[in-house]
Amino acid sequence: MTVKRERSEVFDAPLPRIMEAVRSVLAEGQANYAYRNTLEAEGGSRIDTWVVPRERLLLTTPMTIALAPNGSQTRVSVRTRSQWFILGDVFGFYHGYIHDLLWCVKRRVSPSPRGVTMVFSDFTLESVNRLLGVVTRAGDLFPDLHPVTPPPWLLETLARGGQGIQLSLLSEKSRSEFVVAPILLAGRELSGNRFAIYSGQRLDVDPEHGLTGECDFILSASEPLLPLPAPVATVVEAKKNDIEGGLGQCIAQMVAADRFNQAHERAGSPIFGCVTTGEAWQFARLAGSEALLEHRRYYIDDPGLILAAILAIIAQCQRIA
Repeated sequence: MTVKRERSEVFDAPLPRIMEAVRSVLAEGQANYAYRNTLEAEGGSRIDTWVVPRERLLLTTPMTIALAPNGSQTRVSVRTRSQWFILGDVFGFYHGYIHDLLWCVKRRVSPSPRGVTMVFSDFTLESVNRLLGVVTRAGDLFPDLHPVTPPPWLLETLARGGQGIQLSLLSEKSRSEFVVAPILLAGRELSGNRFAIYSGQRLDVDPEHGLTGECDFILSASEPLLPLPAPVATVVEAKKNDIEGGLGQCIAQMVAADRFNQAHERAGSPIFGCVTTGEAWQFARLAGSEALLEHRRYYIDDPGLILAAILAIIAQCQRIA
């Protein structure tokens, strides 16, 4: 089975300018992957390239970009096609590749008048307080939380991962793929598939104030659709060895998620966040201008408790939704 994804967007610029922007994006690549073996058709109406993740264990993906004049504008159509043995796209990788390319082209063609001075990863606890007005304090997010029974396949996956893979040596991307993603999938399974998981999804809400950039994972209390639907319930960031260093970024993403929900008429939906090293998990909740940090951390040696926290988050979001 082959997973195919396609999306088109019309840009308010002539074809030569758009082609120049596309070439620039392909040459620069993305943070987590590059574009390789790029071939441009004669006449400049089509480009074929391969998405090549910088993490060697991930698969390459063919991408086709078609450009067509539309009066004084240009229509750009991007198509991805998985390799034949891929059965599905639970994390939205193929949609994400398309979104990233179109977004980067848009930034080159129509940059913000003031420029983007910050992105999520630039925020610290000090700057979210100074720039976004958010203060942090400890809280009890999950009173009376009890561990659930993890699916056997998750325990087997984590056990295999512990054989020869040291968390301290994994990159943030590897942690996302080998540790965080299986736990989120197990949580989705235990919930009866009541939430969608988006991997590497951009959340560009307010670029002028730095609320822009990519989230490792977004959990949405809705069906898996694109573009990203409201309400966003949780943002999850995988960090190599520094939970404290990732809290500012996570809180900025929670603020962006809250504004995203408000813009989609889902104001009042609970917003949670999590920073994890894969081994330790720190949960948080946005409550107005306060970010409540769960008073205890959860650890991978008790995956049932981590799963219980994820299920509690989804239950709270769906009660209000």
